[in-house]
Amino acid sequence: MLSESEINARQRRLVHHASERSELAALVDSLSPGVLILSPQGDVEIANDTARELLAILEGRGGARVDIARPQTMSLADGREISFDDLPHNTIVRDRRSVRDMEIQVDRPDGTRMWLCCSVSLLDEADPESSVVVTLADTTELHSLRERVHKSDNYDAVTGLPNLPFVLGQISDLLDDTHADDADVSTVVMVINFDKLKELNVSLGHLRGDRALAMTAERLRSALPARHLVGRVVGAEFVAVLTGLDEDGIEDISDLVHLLLTDPTDIDGNDLRMRASVGLVRLRPNDTRSAEDIISDADTAMYHAKMKGGGHTVDFDRLRLTGV
Repeated sequence: MLSESEINARQRRLVHHASERSELAALVDSLSPGVLILSPQGDVEIANDTARELLAILEGRGGARVDIARPQTMSLADGREISFDDLPHNTIVRDRRSVRDMEIQVDRPDGTRMWLCCSVSLLDEADPESSVVVTLADTTELHSLRERVHKSDNYDAVTGLPNLPFVLGQISDLLDDTHADDADVSTVVMVINFDKLKELNVSLGHLRGDRALAMTAERLRSALPARHLVGRVVGAEFVAVLTGLDEDGIEDISDLVHLLLTDPTDIDGNDLRMRASVGLVRLRPNDTRSAEDIISDADTAMYHAKMKGGGHTVDFDRLRLTGV
C-alpha cells in the first residue's frame, strides 16, 4: 500500500504531466500546418483543427486512430504502394528515425486523390515510449499545378494529343529497344498530313478548322489500339507511333487511317470529308538513326504521297529501294 507521501508525489507528477500536455495542446492548436501527436500505438492524443480537417480523424473515447478518409491506397510519389507497416508513424516507432517531407498520395474511395507532405519525429527521443509528432501539409494543389505544367509542356493545346517533343522522346526510347531478333514485327512511324487544310481554314475560319482537326485527331486516337501513340507535329501534320505490327498489320492501319478520314465530320452543319497524305517508316533492328531522323524520313515519304495527289500512303523503305 502506498504511503501518503508517495500518493502525493504521484498526484504532483500527474498534475505536472497534465499541465505539460495542456501547454503542448495549446501550442499545437496555434500552429497553421496540420499537427498530430500520436501514441506509439497510433492513437491520436492531440490534433489541431487543420490536421482534423486534412485527415478526417474519427474521434472517440480514449483517442482515435488516424483514418485518412478510409483510403483505398496510399502511395509514395513514385507510385509504390505503402503497406500499413511502412506508414511513417510505424517506421519511426520501429526504427527510431525521423521522416522528413515524405510525399504521400492518398486515393479515396470516392475516386478523389489527395497529396500530403508528411514529416514525423519523436516527441522525446530519450523516452522508449515516446509519443510521435506528425506534421502534415496538403500539397494537392501543388501537384495539380505540376501536372498542368507537365501537360502544357507535353501536349498540344488544340487537340489534347502529345506534342512533337513528347513523341520524339517516345521514339528515342523505342530506338534504344530495337534488336536484331525483332525482325518478324515492326515499329512504324507514320506522318499523317491532312490535305488542303488551308482551303478548309479559308472556307470555315481558323476556329472551325481547329475544331475539325481536334475531332479528326480524336477519331484517329480512339480507333487505334491503346498501345499505339498518336501525336500532333504542327499545323495539319500528325504522327502515329505503331508498335508490334507485321506487314499485314501495317497495311491494315494505313487503310484504316484513310477510311476514317473519308467519314464526314459535322462542323456546324458542314459535312467535311478530309483526306491525308501519309508517309511511313519502319524502325530497323539495331537502328542507328535518331528520332529526328525517323520523323524526317517519314516526312520525305509523306511529301511523295502529296506529289501523287494526296490521299495515299508512301513507304519510305520502298521509296529508298527505288533510289528516289
